[in-house]
Amino acid sequence: MPGYSHEDVELARCTLVVTCVVIKKDPNTGADTALILKRSEKEKEGPGLWTIPGGRVRLSDLGEPLKINVLSHNIWLGAKALERAILREIKEEAGIKLEFAFPFESRTKIFTRKDGTPTLVLVYWTACVPSTTVTLGGESTAHRWVKEEELVHYEFIGNVRDDIRAALRRWSNA
Repeated sequence: MPGYSHEDVELARCTLVVTCVVIKKDPNTGADTALILKRSEKEKEGPGLWTIPGGRVRLSDLGEPLKINVLSHNIWLGAKALERAILREIKEEAGIKLEFAFPFESRTKIFTRKDGTPTLVLVYWTACVPSTTVTLGGESTAHRWVKEEELVHYEFIGNVRDDIRAALRRWSNA
């Protein structure tokens, strides 16, 4: 491709992932807690480690493209598509239906998967009511609602622990 190096083309073939720190007040103590999920041992990346809800953005998350006659390609409103993706992932993985999630721009990251695929991870945060219950989907084997000081007792994939800590602090300062 003219004007692009080999590295540019490879980065263009990246995986887009959304994750979300889901926060709720403990109904008994009033403490802020975050939902963590234990990944199945069958997962390719981080089997058996703890994480937060999330996954790959699907084409179906994009919705209808904008109608712009002068363009030869489709354009979608990215913010809405990404929010649809994370709300779908939370519902699929934890059985929680939420209406909104907020982007956490300072937590966005890129990493390379074991197979060499560059992966862009967009992190969100949201809150739910204290009475919220979790119904696990097939990708996780356990869940916990944990306080910030309890995070040290769990082994997380990547820097998810830091994402949770940052979201809990942002929530408590809101």
